Amino acid sequence: MSETPVVALSPELREAIEGLYRAFEADLRWNVVEGCSCCWSAEEAEPLRRTPLRRLTLRDLDSYSANVLLTVGSEENYHCFLPRVFELLAMEWDEFMMPEASLGSLRRAGWRTWPPAKQAAVERYLAALWRQVLSAPRRYGVNPEAGDVLCGIGRAVDDLTPFLETWAAERSAGAWSQLHEFAADISREARPMPTNAFWSDAKEQAAQVMDWLADPHTLETCQQAFFNAGDAAEAELLSELAQSLECIGRAWTIGGHEHGG
Repeated sequence: MSETPVVALSPELREAIEGLYRAFEADLRWNVVEGCSCCWSAEEAEPLRRTPLRRLTLRDLDSYSANVLLTVGSEENYHCFLPRVFELLAMEWDEFMMPEASLGSLRRAGWRTWPPAKQAAVERYLAALWRQVLSAPRRYGVNPEAGDVLCGIGRAVDDLTPFLETWAAERSAGAWSQLHEFAADISREARPMPTNAFWSDAKEQAAQVMDWLADPHTLETCQQAFFNAGDAAEAELLSELAQSLECIGRAWTIGGHEHGG
């Protein structure tokens, strides 16, 4: 098995992760995990019990993070393992550590009822993670799709506006590349909506995303970037993105409605 690629963290994201460890420090003793016998085994629980938190690996935590507060774990050990799960999600990209599930579990855990210091630490992490994801072009097997991370955030928060504003303001090659892939996937759908099935329990947030993609200003920004493209490859990417946005704009009425056939 090949090694999991390790992503270099921005200083902002590294500090946000350290902030999670500080905010949840009092919970680190809750490391005994129980679960449904059909979904959780003693072999899976043992590494979590005996391994120091910062030495837990993706393989140690993948089953736990996918099923936590469903068939595995308690609120207490959710707080215990959250800093390490979120650190690995940012640092080591792996198909088993799905951002939609890992970040989406925050709502299931009722994070908006937590003490202010914990909520603030999570908010800083989500903002820093999002900026990191937008900073680099999507490379399969190396870093996650922005759309998948946005889906995870959308499942955790009520309002995606700050995250969409960040994407709109970002002019890096990474942000354009990620938007190109995301918009292309949506534009190919018979019904214009984000294609990730995890959006099904965040329909209002998915509609926010569609409103932003269909907004003429988003298309105008892309077209302006096309005329300022640094090379032919960037110009081609932006041209294709503009076509996808035009397609979405024709199919979606801002406010959450599709255009009729």
